[in-house]
Amino acid sequence: MKRLRILILPILIVSGMNCEYTFEPLQESDYVFSMYGYLDLYSGYQWIRVSPVRETVISFGDSSDTRVTLKRESTGVVSDLPGYKFTRFVDGKQVYYWNYLSEDSLHGGEEYTLTATNSGGESSHATVKIPKEFPLPVSQHFDGTRFSSLVTGSGVEKFVILERVYMMNTASGLRLVRITEIDENMVTIDQNGNFRIVLNDNGKVSDALGNAAVRVSVNDAYMIIVSGNESWPELAESDEAAALLDVQRNVSNGLGVVAGVAARSISLLPCYDSNNVPVACPPRNIKRADIFPGTPEVSVYE
Repeated sequence: MKRLRILILPILIVSGMNCEYTFEPLQESDYVFSMYGYLDLYSGYQWIRVSPVRETVISFGDSSDTRVTLKRESTGVVSDLPGYKFTRFVDGKQVYYWNYLSEDSLHGGEEYTLTATNSGGESSHATVKIPKEFPLPVSQHFDGTRFSSLVTGSGVEKFVILERVYMMNTASGLRLVRITEIDENMVTIDQNGNFRIVLNDNGKVSDALGNAAVRVSVNDAYMIIVSGNESWPELAESDEAAALLDVQRNVSNGLGVVAGVAARSISLLPCYDSNNVPVACPPRNIKRADIFPGTPEVSVYE
C-alpha cells in the first residue's frame, strides 16, 4: 500500500514546520532559495514559503529583501506576491520566516512560474503545471455501518490525495476520524477518463476508534479529492527531512517543492434529484481549521 506524503510536506512547511527535525548545515552550493507550497486551482489564494538558503533550511533572519513573483506563462502576465512575516520559537530561539500570498485566479492545464529574487539579482524558480478542472464527483452509495462508498466521476489525470473524514456519534461522544490512502485496487480509470472510487474503511475506522467503535452512528462523511498531473513531484516514498534538503525538489537554483493541484471536497452521503437519481452534492469548504472545532481527532495514514 502506498504511503502518501506528497501534499502533507508543503502544508507542514507553510503552516509552521515540525520542530522535531534536526537540519545539518547545507554544503556549499549555488542554491539561493528554498520554496515550499502548492498552487491549488480551486483555492482563492495560495501561500508559498520562501526562505534564503543560508546555514540551515530554517532562517533566523528577521527581515527579507526578497521579491517573489508568479508568472502565467500563456500570457506573460507577472504578479508580485506580498510577503508576510511569521514567528515561532525553536529551541528557545525566535524564528522568523516569510510566506508569500497570491490571490491570482489560476487556470487549469496552464503553466505558472514562481520566482524568488534577492537584492543581488540571484534567483530561484519553479515552473508548475496546474491540473485541469474536473466536475464534482458523485457519491452513488454510502453504507454507514461498514463505511463503504462508491464514488464516480471524470476528468482527473492523477489522484494524489483521497482523504476521507467521518464524523460519528460513539459511546464516548463525538469522534472525528481521517483516513488518507490511495490503493491501486481502490481507483479505476477507463480510457475516456471516467473513474470509480470504491471505499471500504470499516476496518480502519474500527482500529482508530478502538472500544468507542461500538454503537457508532455517522453524522457526516466527506472526501477531499486532490488531483495532480504528470508534473507532480514523486515524493510518495521519500522521507520528509530528506526531501527538504535536496533528495526531492523541483526548484531550479534552490531547494524545495512547489506543486500544482486541484482540490475538491465532496459529501459521501449521496444527494438525489427529483427522480431519486444520485447527483453531485454542492461543493464543501476544504478549510481544515474550520472543520468540527473542538472535536477529538484520530488520524490513520497507511
